[in-house]
Amino acid sequence: MCSLLLVYISVYFCILLFIEFLLPFPSQNRRHNQQINQKSSNFFFVFQISFMPKKMKSRYILLTLSIVIAIIAILASQTLFSTPPRVFIHNPFDILYGIKAISYSAITSVCSHHHHHHHRRKPSHSKKKISICGDFPKNIPPPDTDTTSYLCVDKNGCCNFTTVQSAVDAIGNFSERRNVIWINSGMYYEKVAIPKTKPNITLQGQGFETTSIAWNDTAYSANGTFYCASVQVFGSQFLAKNISFMNVAPIPKPGDVGAQAVAIRI
Repeated sequence: MCSLLLVYISVYFCILLFIEFLLPFPSQNRRHNQQINQKSSNFFFVFQISFMPKKMKSRYILLTLSIVIAIIAILASQTLFSTPPRVFIHNPFDILYGIKAISYSAITSVCSHHHHHHHRRKPSHSKKKISICGDFPKNIPPPDTDTTSYLCVDKNGCCNFTTVQSAVDAIGNFSERRNVIWINSGMYYEKVAIPKTKPNITLQGQGFETTSIAWNDTAYSANGTFYCASVQVFGSQFLAKNISFMNVAPIPKPGDVGAQAVAIRI
C-alpha cells in the first residue's frame, strides 16, 4: 500500500513538472538563459545549475526529488524490501528500520540455510571404524604350557611387542622352557642379538617370503665381518621357522674394501 502511494506521489510530481516545463520562461529571463547556455557550454551539468535562475533551479530540484521518490517506490515494491504496513505508519524514517530488519532476517535465513547444509554433511557415527588389527589371527599367541612359552611380535602394535629384540630381551635368563617368538608378517628393520644367557629360543615367522629381519651393516661400518650380521645368535638350542634373514647393504663395486655383509651368524 505504501509503495503504491509513493508511486502516485512521484507520478503527480512528474505531471506537474511536465506541465511547468511546457510553459515558456518569462521574457526577462530569456536573455539570462541565453547567457547561461553560452557560459556553460564548456562546463559540466553540475556547474550549469549554479548559473540557473531560482525558478529553474526549483524545477530541477523537484524533478530530482520526483525521480528519487520513484526509485524508492520501485525498491519498496520488491519482495526483498517488503515490510508490514505498520512500519510506515508512525514515522516516514521508519522505512530505514524496516530495511534494516529485512536485511537482518535475510542474513539470518542465509546463515540458517548454511547451518543446515553443513549439518547434512556431518559424517555419520554409525559407521564402523576399521582396525588395523582386524584381520589378526585369533588365538595368537597360544597359551603357555609347562614346556613352552609364547611371545607375540607385530610391527603395527597388535601384539605385546613391536620389535623382535624387545621380545628377546623379555625372556628370562637361562630359561629351561622353549620360548617361541611368534612374528607377524612384515619386514622388521632391526639388528637382533641373542646372547648366551637366552637359550632355547625359536623365531617363528609366517613364511620366508612374508616375514623377514633385515639390517644394512658391512664389515666397514661394524668394524669387522664378525660383527656385521643382521641376526647374531650366541644362545644354544636356537631354532628358526618360516622366516628370512637379510642384509640389505648396498651391492659393493669392484675394488671396494670392507663391503662384506652378513645376514645371520650362529
